[in-house]
Amino acid sequence: MSENTASSDQHADKSSALAPVSKPISGVSMCVVKNDKVLLAKRGNPMGFGLWSFPGGHVKDGEPLRAAALRELNEETGIHAEVISIIDTINIVHKDSTGAVEAHFVLSVFLGEWISGSAVADSDAMAVKWVTVQEMAKLKSTPGTTEFVEAALRQYKNRITKS
Repeated sequence: MSENTASSDQHADKSSALAPVSKPISGVSMCVVKNDKVLLAKRGNPMGFGLWSFPGGHVKDGEPLRAAALRELNEETGIHAEVISIIDTINIVHKDSTGAVEAHFVLSVFLGEWISGSAVADSDAMAVKWVTVQEMAKLKSTPGTTEFVEAALRQYKNRITKS
């Protein structure tokens, strides 16, 4: 399991700080492949605002992880995909300036293949676009996104060559 720790730039302003976290929040994201490109969403929520990442979000109570990943993908982008596999499960911990945990997410990252739909930003996404690995270098993305794209494309290509 990988770990990603991010510090908040907010100081001790209690009015804008998140409430202390009592337990990790389950989340999902989906790396969707179409024609050697992957779909990225520019985040519009406070955690990672303006950064490019995979579409995803929270898991609803009792919701299977794969179903949550497909739901979030469709809500944020209008895309329908098939889940191929899970790429990894990571911890994302956001801390304030004192080191206190503001938010702790356990994120399951899935690999998917595009089935239908035109990518349109909706829900939590400010923008969406299909990118190559080379185009990733020009984007400001969440930590680890480029490595996930590289791993996902390798896994996807290996799947195709075995077929």
